Amino acid sequence: MFFSDIHTRIRFFFLMFLCILIIIMIRVFYIQVFQKVLATKLSTTSLVLIPNQIKNKEESCQ
Repeated sequence: MFFSDIHTRIRFFFLMFLCILIIIMIRVFYIQVFQKVLATKLSTTSLVLIPNQIKNKEESCQ
């Protein structure tokens, strides 16, 4: 009786872990395949110029 209880709990936690893992994999797949354009737009960086570090100011304005 006691071992039967333990086996059902182990199976329950294993199924829950498996479901969570499958959900995470589906979400990652969805983001990588269907929202690739949105993900690339979020990770863009901007160029910041510091005036004191520019040696040739006339050429940098062009």
